[in-house]
Amino acid sequence: MLNRDGSYQKSITYRDLETEAIVGYYHFQEGSFTLEAETIVFEAEQDLFIGNEATWGTMDDLIEMEINADAQPVISTLEYREEGSKLVIITECNDVLLSMCAPNPVYSRVSPLA
Repeated sequence: MLNRDGSYQKSITYRDLETEAIVGYYHFQEGSFTLEAETIVFEAEQDLFIGNEATWGTMDDLIEMEINADAQPVISTLEYREEGSKLVIITECNDVLLSMCAPNPVYSRVSPLA
């Protein structure tokens, strides 16, 4: 989630198939972002993982990972598709920072909050 104040939260979650309610977390990260033209830069301030003992757990089960002071921010490119109704955040794979490369997320346009 990107917030108007320049903060973000992202997570890898597990959901109930019937209700789509979040039942647990594998990863949770929050920090700040800057946006200039089609480039968005994410800088993590808190990074939480479940660890190796479980597949997922509650937010209280997550373990805080130390953020390396020398770590580079994650730089991504925004690409609009389908006449602007879809947004793709493209992040290049990096063997060190993103050892688990996943497909680039595609988001549907939503109305701003009132």
